[in-house]
Amino acid sequence: MTEQTTQSLISKNKIDKWIFVIPILVILTVLFHVIIISRPGGLAGVMIYYLGQLVVSFVAFIFLLVAIIGSFKKRPFFSIWRIVGFIGLLFFPISYLYKADQSGFFFDAYPSSHDNEISEIEFRLPLDTAISVAWGGDNTKVNYHVTSPDQRWAYDLMVIENGKSYKGDSTKLENYFCYGLPVIAPSSGKIVKAFDADSNMQIGDFGGIENPLGNHIIIEVAPNIFMFICHLKPNSVKVNKGDTVEAGQELAMVGNSGHTSEPHLHIHMQDTKVFSMGEGIPLYFHHYVVNGKYVDKGIPMGGFDDNGNFTGQIVKNVKQQ
Repeated sequence: MTEQTTQSLISKNKIDKWIFVIPILVILTVLFHVIIISRPGGLAGVMIYYLGQLVVSFVAFIFLLVAIIGSFKKRPFFSIWRIVGFIGLLFFPISYLYKADQSGFFFDAYPSSHDNEISEIEFRLPLDTAISVAWGGDNTKVNYHVTSPDQRWAYDLMVIENGKSYKGDSTKLENYFCYGLPVIAPSSGKIVKAFDADSNMQIGDFGGIENPLGNHIIIEVAPNIFMFICHLKPNSVKVNKGDTVEAGQELAMVGNSGHTSEPHLHIHMQDTKVFSMGEGIPLYFHHYVVNGKYVDKGIPMGGFDDNGNFTGQIVKNVKQQ
């Protein structure tokens, strides 16, 4: 065996230094998951949830580019270790993109530190009519919001009759059953923000990215517990920042402002007054009926089947019966 052949074999089986970044990225991935599952609360868990796997995937992609360029310079291009390394680094961005396409994150529901909290406040339903729960509950089958930390227990509420949320021309806002309905304060509290200067969106236009909440009200219902009520009708808000409101008080009207496809009311609670920068808090409603059955306290469930047919619960404030 010639010296050149020996050097070639050594080079072919040599482990490049960049390959050692793979176990480091694996350790980081496991660490991020452990931190999120441990429910640290505050912004730490939220930021790791939003950015942890993205950062790992980005670092893996950069090292993959460096590895490819370096392998061109140090022949042979392919070796057993390099093939393993290329596949290992490529796994991180591919798995991230796949999961992002499926649900957005690596958890089917954000593991909030407030998971087991049950508020002592008796929240009433925010509409005085039969409400169709389009989205609501604790899993992706009944509530697509659950992957978002702040909207972990959010609801989208509307009115559906005979399988439709409107009558006549579906392009006209006024033809939607819930459009313009009075929005009622679910509890007492202090208004920390009231905004109603946005225009309504056109039906089917998922715009409002710059202000996804649209016209909205934020109520501090207890210390560090903030309720968001969103997608309100322009110029319909009847309260101002600093006002104190009581349960049952009329706040505004249902509209179609913000990031929305059709008129509905979005409502959720979180532990900060800054949208998307906090953890969701379970929102239990009290004293309502489902199919004639009284519920003292519960989380109404939403959902649609594979054909887009509404399968959620229809609930109504018991005091309106």
